[in-house]
Amino acid sequence: MESAHVHLQSYAIDQNLKKTSKTKNVDKKQRTLLTLFKRADHHLDKDEYEKAIALYDTILSISSHNISAMGSKALTLNRLEKPLQAIKLFKTILKYEPTNVTTLNNLGYVLGTIDKFQDAKKYLHDTLRIDKNYTEAYIQLGNLAEKQLRSREAIKWYKKALKVSSNDPHALYHLGLVYERNSRYKDAITQYKLALRKGPNKPQVNYRLGIAMCELGNHSTALDYFTKASKLMPNREVYGLRRGLEFRHLQDDKSAILCFNKLLKSNPHSTDALNNKAVIYSDNKKYQEAISMPQFVHKLDPNDTLPLYNIAVTYHDMNELDNAIKYYDKVIKKGTSAEALINKAAILATNGDNNSALSYLNKALSIEPEHEIGLKNKILVLTDLGRMDLAMNMINKLLNKNKKSSDFLYLKARLKLTMGKVSDSIKLLNKAIHYNKQIIEKIKNDELFKIIKNNPQLKKLNIFN
Repeated sequence: MESAHVHLQSYAIDQNLKKTSKTKNVDKKQRTLLTLFKRADHHLDKDEYEKAIALYDTILSISSHNISAMGSKALTLNRLEKPLQAIKLFKTILKYEPTNVTTLNNLGYVLGTIDKFQDAKKYLHDTLRIDKNYTEAYIQLGNLAEKQLRSREAIKWYKKALKVSSNDPHALYHLGLVYERNSRYKDAITQYKLALRKGPNKPQVNYRLGIAMCELGNHSTALDYFTKASKLMPNREVYGLRRGLEFRHLQDDKSAILCFNKLLKSNPHSTDALNNKAVIYSDNKKYQEAISMPQFVHKLDPNDTLPLYNIAVTYHDMNELDNAIKYYDKVIKKGTSAEALINKAAILATNGDNNSALSYLNKALSIEPEHEIGLKNKILVLTDLGRMDLAMNMINKLLNKNKKSSDFLYLKARLKLTMGKVSDSIKLLNKAIHYNKQIIEKIKNDELFKIIKNNPQLKKLNIFN
């Protein structure tokens, strides 16, 4: 979930200052304050928060109870991830103005960010007691509920916000986020589209629409939304990355490379862009680039295991298995990568060391018990070790969870054939093909099934024709 800084309400410059600035006889003190506020705004626009705070302090040295300066300073402190200082300042404002709804709302928000949920709710409800139509307070109550994974309550608050505001776009957006988190992607898309009608140039809404479209398999449409988000906010790296990944999904590697290059132009040290670019080079057998890029990334961040893993996979693809194992070991030593353990096990099994392979697969499955490739490989290794009962027990448990899994039906057929039960094996193959015809290619390339390819029953399945 994206945080919603939009729900921190800004403090307007004192209206008296604005009025006096239009008159000829402007008080020197008021002119100075107005100039300082404008300079602070300029620094905020450039994300120069410390400079803005220094100016607010100057204002407060001239006008110690200036609510606009105190409030703006508190907001800026929160941007600098100093919530406790922001909270202290908001509470100071409330001593002077106990019914200041902007401050009550902002205080509720900041308390929520540090998980002080009950205190946050108190201030937000105080806001609504003073102004029952204060939209942002409803939205923030929804955000608090969502942060505690209470989706029904969150939906209730967002809908109240929509009711008092005639479809506030921020409320629509957050309602969409709740639906998305609960896998209600069509409902999420409806809310996001309504939010875009209110404000079409919202990059985060376009981005979330892209994510929801991906989940429904609408990748071309998702790409359009990621592109829009990236154009609206070119400096937001995650938007550009998702755009590049979507090009990859659509098998347009050339456009993906261009996208990652654009990110690298603005940030040459973008590890995500470099890693993704390296994967494309590896897939296209440009191995030198595929190895040199992750090596550069690893120098930038020696604690990041992903570049080491990518180097290992590239060596694995090149069939340089000793180098592959060397890098898989580096990944395994640094962290808990199930994939590195599984891939090392695959090399060990290929080299005939099934006992060591089984040990690595068990470690991988202790990290990710449902890892499908790990489970499949363990069944194959157990079969090769002649531990048929264990392998069959595993397959049956997995098929009880998903009776239509063509992959596990194929593995059971393979195991039955190893046990000499040819007829049972062919029946299972027939089932596997019924659920997924793409499994035929795997059967066709399996040396075990090639042995019985002339079996009359197997011929009826038209696998080897």
